[in-house]
Amino acid sequence: MRLTVLGAAGSYPTSTEPGSGFLVEADGVRVVLDLGPGTFPRLADEIPIHAVDAIVVTHGHADHAADLLAWYHASRHGIPPRASVPLFAPGEVIERVRGFLKKGPEELAMVFDHREVDPGDEASVAGVALSFGAVVHTVPAVSVRVDSSGKSLVYTGDTAPSADVVDLARGSDLLVCEATLVDETVPGIHCSAEDAGAMAKDAEVGALLLTHLRPDQDREEAIAAAGREFGGPIAVAEAGLTRSI
Repeated sequence: MRLTVLGAAGSYPTSTEPGSGFLVEADGVRVVLDLGPGTFPRLADEIPIHAVDAIVVTHGHADHAADLLAWYHASRHGIPPRASVPLFAPGEVIERVRGFLKKGPEELAMVFDHREVDPGDEASVAGVALSFGAVVHTVPAVSVRVDSSGKSLVYTGDTAPSADVVDLARGSDLLVCEATLVDETVPGIHCSAEDAGAMAKDAEVGALLLTHLRPDQDREEAIAAAGREFGGPIAVAEAGLTRSI
């Protein structure tokens, strides 16, 4: 299993760091986790969109979903157009896309084969298992676990500290956990780096990758804060980073 970071900026992209987005490759299957602003061209630099087998969008906030609009236009009007892609996401996500594009269900279905997911749901993409868990956030949202050939990673999307995330991540090889701020939890919305470390410790994961740090937050301080709780390997996600699992 291989993880490529397409972007990891918290709340808004910068000139060097797109919003949230990851490419997971496992046993020949390619799954995109979130498509925040600026992630689509990063993805296109990695692989052609025709090679993507599925997209997972954890929730409808723009910093995680805005480049679904770029995907729509590239997929619908590219040469050649690509077939509809499975899109695993809460129902609100597709409604936000539809509202922005002002397209009817039939046109949207030409691009997105929307498969609504809720916490507790499971799915498979060509043998790669997807499991969806609950999070603590302000809109309908899910976390996702990817399992393939005995390897696993969990991506939280956005969440405040959550026992449900710990349950989903238990024993996984890598936890990709949001840590919007170094030391401060945003109640009901976001984790701190220390919160992420505590969840990684409780879930007994193999390694922790912090993501979604707000641009004004110090990366080394975030690693140190997470390390006060979690004794395993810790890194900060940034566009272009790859990790073999």
